[in-house]
Amino acid sequence: TTTAANVRTGPSTEYGVVSTLSANTPVTITGKSGNWVKVKFTDYLSYYGMEEKYGYIRADLLNF
Repeated sequence: TTTAANVRTGPSTEYGVVSTLSANTPVTITGKSGNWVKVKFTDYLSYYGMEEKYGYIRADLLNF
């Protein structure tokens, strides 16, 4: 069972991590590249509030 997943700057583990999302975090799918999907999500920052971010996550880690 996966409890968290890395969101990356590109569609491969070769790319850097934008954020790590906990299980059941809602995302919006905005595109697809092979086995990866581009997602939009809200990153809740403790000091700055929230920020909309984009990144790639492996499709098999999502429930849709």
